Amino acid sequence: MFNIVHHDFGGTGPVLLLLHANSLHGNVFKPMVEEVLSKHFHCIALDLPGHGASPAWAGPEPFSATAMTEAVYAAVLRLGIRGCFVLGQSLGAALGLLVEGSHPGTFSALYVYEPPAFTTASKARILAWEREQGLPSPGVQLEAMALKRRGRFESREAAAASLASKLPFSAWAPAVFGQYIAHGTRAAPGGGWELCCAPLQEAAVYRAMEPPAAFDSARMTCPVVWAVGGAAKGVHSRLPRLGREQVGELASGALQEFPRLSHFGLQEAPGEVAAAATAFFQRVLAGGWAAAGEALASSREPGQVARARL
Repeated sequence: MFNIVHHDFGGTGPVLLLLHANSLHGNVFKPMVEEVLSKHFHCIALDLPGHGASPAWAGPEPFSATAMTEAVYAAVLRLGIRGCFVLGQSLGAALGLLVEGSHPGTFSALYVYEPPAFTTASKARILAWEREQGLPSPGVQLEAMALKRRGRFESREAAAASLASKLPFSAWAPAVFGQYIAHGTRAAPGGGWELCCAPLQEAAVYRAMEPPAAFDSARMTCPVVWAVGGAAKGVHSRLPRLGREQVGELASGALQEFPRLSHFGLQEAPGEVAAAATAFFQRVLAGGWAAAGEALASSREPGQVARARL
């Protein structure tokens, strides 16, 4: 079984597992851990296969959404943290849902930010609607974009200088970008520096996750907040719609909206998203996640109410 590298950031309280987005790594969570999360949780982050300090996929099975899901589940069992909370973003959020859908009871609650995932009940309907609308496949677009990405630089400083002026990095909190560079680049064979998640690896993930994998929402009973940004345009604009259309299929789920944040909301406003996730997990711990019809307010826009079906 493929062994995923983990980072134990410590902290006080129940275990919170942090699952990152494609092309990132576990240490991008460190600023939000230090600012908010470590005061309430014992935080552990994974480097998914081919990201950060974890090697590229080398399991006996082909690289796929199922393979990544089972690798995350194996890491949970190896670390002895079954029953933990999960905060996941994009790819990591999808894998959290897929693990819980395949192995109910693995997690006690999930806060997922824009996961590229379908419920089994909605996948065929949503894909058919997208085809009827003539919408392009986001995964295919993202794969092509990844393959065009620059993966090697003269130095770590050159990598930082090249990336800092470009979106999405230019919108990130400086501390998050610093962690991305520090743990997302390494000395390259033959000289220079390279991205730990090479463009080919990033593209392989998009290929494996398109169309998005489906999780069995009927098997999931734990509380879930499906968080979405409001500033996404272009290739990521599908993801808020997936949240709004599918959250009602969860037995104990709610939608939370961050109108001013993009798909990279955790990097743009780490403290804000961490505070929202913390409030959710604290309510779960207090037994207060049961009021039918209750709505969650966006932390940035108190007047904007998110739809909740609990």
